[in-house]
Amino acid sequence: MMFRSLSFALMLALAAAWRAPMRMSVQRADVVKLINTATSADQLLTSEVETFVKEAGKSMHPKLKKRITRKVAEIGGTVPEGWAKQPNLKLEARVALKAATEASDLVAIDAAIATAEGLKLDAEKVSELAAAQELKGQLEEAIAAKEAAVTALKEAIEAEEKDVDAISAAIEGAEAAGVDAETAELKTAITLKAELSVEPEAEAEAEPAAEEPAAEEPVAIADDAVAA
Repeated sequence: MMFRSLSFALMLALAAAWRAPMRMSVQRADVVKLINTATSADQLLTSEVETFVKEAGKSMHPKLKKRITRKVAEIGGTVPEGWAKQPNLKLEARVALKAATEASDLVAIDAAIATAEGLKLDAEKVSELAAAQELKGQLEEAIAAKEAAVTALKEAIEAEEKDVDAISAAIEGAEAAGVDAETAELKTAITLKAELSVEPEAEAEAEPAAEEPAAEEPVAIADDAVAA
């Protein structure tokens, strides 16, 4: 008997849990009914009703919101500012484009451009999109230049025959491309250049100077030899 009671209670609990989401789902008919029968603002301004109105289509949204606002006013309430406000996706996309451009963040710029293009924004009409696309091109070119400069550094420092002129040129190219001074290849190239520049001078100092031949002393000629 006790087991049957527990089983029955469990079934009731499961049934209630299954029905709960169904009761929370709001349909247009439910909202219209609430508008007609509500006696307090709290009955209309629930989170479920707000979500439904916010997600309503462009034609239904303003009509429902206007009716709810009028009904709330009739029963002595006030609709909070921003209640059930639909997001302006195009405006948000433009704001995101501007923020990403000002931050010069290529990842954010890519994401913002993708969102804007998904909303069919036209770069010829939307200055923020045009600016973001232009900056994206510049940043990608800069990244490509840095990668090429690092590759040149690696080739110069890994060459079998070290060429100080080639290493110097690679260093200058890297610095012009804006390669970070802490980049391993650049630091190695600078160190190697310094070593190669010092070696000839060190060898010259280590090599002993060639001795000049001793000058021959003049041979003295005796007076009597001259007289003979």
